[in-house]
Amino acid sequence: MENIDWLQVGAFFVPVLGLGLAGLAYLTRQFNRVNDRITHFEERLGDRIAHVEERLGNRITGVEERLGDRITDVEKRLGSRAGSLEQRQARLEERMNERFDRIDERFDRIDERFDRVEESVSQMQGEIKNLGEGLQNVEKEQARMLGFLEGRGVMGKAPAAETVS
Repeated sequence: MENIDWLQVGAFFVPVLGLGLAGLAYLTRQFNRVNDRITHFEERLGDRIAHVEERLGNRITGVEERLGDRITDVEKRLGSRAGSLEQRQARLEERMNERFDRIDERFDRIDERFDRVEESVSQMQGEIKNLGEGLQNVEKEQARMLGFLEGRGVMGKAPAAETVS
């Protein structure tokens, strides 16, 4: 999101809204603060997502390695017991499936949280867009009023002074 020079935009609002330079400066600081906070939030969110993805990748790799080691150990212990090996293998697969189901549920919860964050960011962007449109409408109204006042001779050139005889 680009920074907008609210001081320049706000120069149109001073006569229309009756704002002084202090009020204009205050609005400029507030708009820039909101813009900075959104930018900072987006950066933090991206960093957090990358961190979570990295951690999950490491954990999944670790789980896969441990499961491989366990399967190897089970196969060694059961070498001569082929019939019970099939049963144990089925139970092991069942437990692995349960673990993966729990991992999938965790990912689903993370996805839901990210969806809520994205929805909040979208709402904030919509509100900022509405603020910008409101500012444009005020600017148009000010230009219309200035044209009206100049047309009436209220603004612009001062009327010629009358001579007293």
